[in-house]
Amino acid sequence: MVYNTMIKRAQGNQTELVKRSLVSYIYDAKLNPGSRLPPQAELRRRLGVGNATISRAIDELRRDGVLEVRDKVGVFLIDPAADGHMGRTVAVLALRARDSVFIGMLTLFLQLELMRRGCRMNLYCLQTNERKTAGNLADYPDLRRNVESGDIQGVIHFDDLANDLEHFLSEHRLPTLKLGGVNIPRRSGVYFDFGDILRRAMARLWAEGVERPALLESAALERFLADDYRRLLGRFRDAPPSRVYSGYDQNDGRKLAREFAALPRDERPDGIVIVDDIVGGGFSSELALLLPPEELPLAAIMRNPQLNITFAFPRRLYYNIDIEEYAVISVERMMNDLKGIPPAEECQCYEVKEDASELHPDFDYHR
Repeated sequence: MVYNTMIKRAQGNQTELVKRSLVSYIYDAKLNPGSRLPPQAELRRRLGVGNATISRAIDELRRDGVLEVRDKVGVFLIDPAADGHMGRTVAVLALRARDSVFIGMLTLFLQLELMRRGCRMNLYCLQTNERKTAGNLADYPDLRRNVESGDIQGVIHFDDLANDLEHFLSEHRLPTLKLGGVNIPRRSGVYFDFGDILRRAMARLWAEGVERPALLESAALERFLADDYRRLLGRFRDAPPSRVYSGYDQNDGRKLAREFAALPRDERPDGIVIVDDIVGGGFSSELALLLPPEELPLAAIMRNPQLNITFAFPRRLYYNIDIEEYAVISVERMMNDLKGIPPAEECQCYEVKEDASELHPDFDYHR
């Protein structure tokens, strides 16, 4: 049983661990206030501990207002979250939490959903300004100690794992889940497929008559998308030159806009695929100051609606990643992993929805 494994792996206070396991069981079984828990003999079997430990854990949860013990009747649930009680703890590893608005927002929604599911979240961040694409064990202070003491039951990560960290988590048999966008998923996780978004966006630009499409992306994704973009240029008339713009933040976006606007008009791209709305927001606001509206390109934008970034392109369509929805789907997958429920797909893709409602607005360029 998953609960039995969690107990045996831990080295801390046995009663406290059994309390957490009982709260996890209550959430997993979706028990409502007033529901009766299984007999203590059944709980002992599920958790693999002795009668005295179970009795102590139940008594402490009773004092905390979680359970009610009725003599010769049974143990009943009052409130699983009373006195701040949570079951499992999930570690979230975020190398770029300091400089990524998307990661910061996603982390918040993950925490809210984990709390709703009776879990607490421990956040581990890179403590320097170093730009890295893969985190090793030393990058996340206290992670080793918390895993070895049994305080962590699952791991969600946004960046690749270095070999030492991947081996460490595998050695402790912790469920791990990778989140984020990739071109070709390589490990268990919940992804949005950048390659698919790019193909759909380029097809839409071609259908709308764009002749010179450009790509604006996060510098962290350059190795994934630039080659695909160049291959897709082949369907456009007269094989236009490749124009790839990449940056990390809004300031980079503004610099790229000045570079874009400086091109001769007959060479300047008339369409652009934007796969980072932070960089894209800076690019859009600066470009609107430099060019008249009729010279702004048609834009296909991957965006996160919760970030409320405004884009100044008169003609635009969106590929929406709803951060809250994505967090809910990801936590559901982690909860199933923690309960030992095998996923239908190791690499689960989040459906990115197209919104073309602002593609053909009634826009007066000369007002």
